[in-house]
Amino acid sequence: MRYFLPFLALLLFACQGEAPTSSQEEAQTTSSIELRQAQGFKVKAIENGQYLVEIGEQRFCLYPRTLKISKRLENYQYLPYPLKRVVCKSSPAWAMIELLGEHKSVVGISDARDFKSHYVEILPELGREQLNYEALLLLSPELVVGYGAKADPKLADLNIPELRLKEYAEASPLAQMEWIRLFGLLFEKDEMAQNFVNERFAAYKELKQLAQKAQTRPSVLLGSQFGGGWYLAGGKSFMAQYLADAQANYLWKDLPGKEGVPLDFEAVLAKGQKADYWLNVGSYRSFEELRANNPRYALFQAFQQKKIYNYYGNVYCGTGRRNFFESGTIYPDEVLSDLIHIFHPELLPNWRLHYYYDWADDAF
Repeated sequence: MRYFLPFLALLLFACQGEAPTSSQEEAQTTSSIELRQAQGFKVKAIENGQYLVEIGEQRFCLYPRTLKISKRLENYQYLPYPLKRVVCKSSPAWAMIELLGEHKSVVGISDARDFKSHYVEILPELGREQLNYEALLLLSPELVVGYGAKADPKLADLNIPELRLKEYAEASPLAQMEWIRLFGLLFEKDEMAQNFVNERFAAYKELKQLAQKAQTRPSVLLGSQFGGGWYLAGGKSFMAQYLADAQANYLWKDLPGKEGVPLDFEAVLAKGQKADYWLNVGSYRSFEELRANNPRYALFQAFQQKKIYNYYGNVYCGTGRRNFFESGTIYPDEVLSDLIHIFHPELLPNWRLHYYYDWADDAF
């Protein structure tokens, strides 16, 4: 689960409508929607309640549903707002839509296994790897929300707009959460979205300040071997930011960039064997399962001392547990609380883990 027309050009063109009327021949005043940390999308407000949205190479013109469009900007996909019929393939997008109270606007999903919410149980499933396009057409969606860099050419052939999220590429948890501002515009609930963003920023800041009272900074190992390589999160990734804010010492914090960097098992063992904690081990659910996959995992101190914590991901959807990749995206303060409780339990002694679980807990 899971690009910007020059500014002057935007002044020369605009979406044209009737009653009220806008003209592409006239220069228009634009103003950028201020975002606090998100870098992956940009929004400019233009006349008649319209917004120009850029997500990398993707370009959209959002216009009020009552505005009649007679001329359109080239290379822009036009979306009326508030949206009424959406197909959702992204679990973070679902979390944002549901938080805004717009789950009833979702008419179809990719695969129920990718979502935790009970609301998806009644929605048509259109396929995870490839959509069922015949079933999709019957739903008459105004927008398909997905993820990733690659567009679906079939959707373009069917004249169905596609919006691909890139919140996962942001460098901080708060920046990922701030993508809810985009959905606030799509559903005409920007004030609600903005208030939510401000609340999360305030809560996160308070927790970050609390973590700074910690007397220790335990060392942390992330991930596990996959496909022949052990992919370690880059030092500029959102996960590295989480660990820094929780006052933990991520042993690979000096890795460049945000993307995962593949290392061989021996290199990870040499540096991470004495790590105090081991997080985000993937789809494994127990020490026994991990050791059965590769006995050398038992060489790590965190394994021997039973200090492995994993997140609840898509494989736990339907279990009543919170999905790290769904609601975890919009509640970074709760994820940070989990991490502070894990590394510094004395600072949040009464906190109950929301998105992580302790493998040493036999109750799971």
